[in-house]
Amino acid sequence: MKIIIISSLILVILFIVKEIFRKKNKATKMLYLDQERCTGCGACLKKCRRNVLAMVDDENGLHVEIQNPDNCTACNDCARACKFKALTLVDKPIK
Repeated sequence: MKIIIISSLILVILFIVKEIFRKKNKATKMLYLDQERCTGCGACLKKCRRNVLAMVDDENGLHVEIQNPDNCTACNDCARACKFKALTLVDKPIK
């Protein structure tokens, strides 16, 4: 019983720490998409839980586009999913 309580407590603490880092990243980081590297494979779309990215088919062919940047929490899940390194987190410009 004690193991279950301790395990649950550890999970809650890890979740809280993760959310703190996400909020910090959202304030200081933004998503950058290198269109030259994007192949339109869609791996990033499957990982993004905030509907930041969308698949677009235009004169440049099938590729991913950042459509809702305000929804991005800078979790970096989409960038880690991209094996072509088309997505990266960069520092937001200082205003």
